[in-house]
Amino acid sequence: MDGQKLDRPLQGRRKVLATLLLAGLLGGCGFHMRGNADFAFKRLYMSIPPNTLMGADLRRAIRNGSDTQIVTDPKEADALLDVLQDTRTKTVLSITTTGVVREYRLTQRFTFRLRDAGGQELIAPYRNWCLRVT
Repeated sequence: MDGQKLDRPLQGRRKVLATLLLAGLLGGCGFHMRGNADFAFKRLYMSIPPNTLMGADLRRAIRNGSDTQIVTDPKEADALLDVLQDTRTKTVLSITTTGVVREYRLTQRFTFRLRDAGGQELIAPYRNWCLRVT
């Protein structure tokens, strides 16, 4: 019984030592938490309405992941994000023998470009699309 009580402090020390060793290994291999993005512009105007799903997600990601400020007037912006297309479609893929939908294909297409305050393109029109089958 006394031997078991003496081993408990050693087990606690081993856990602490293992945790410190793991933290040292992670730090030594270059692992670090993702920090803020550093964009070349500090003020951004976005032509997508804030009440859309994509608009809200983009604004949240930029606010929380960078030091860039989103402005409401394009004249105040260092860069302008032009949303050229933001569409979502829902297509029926299969139905049961009783006519009930069994599978959908959800598609989202998002096309944008980024310009500086002078109108020069920083990113040419870029199309991003996502596909999901449910």
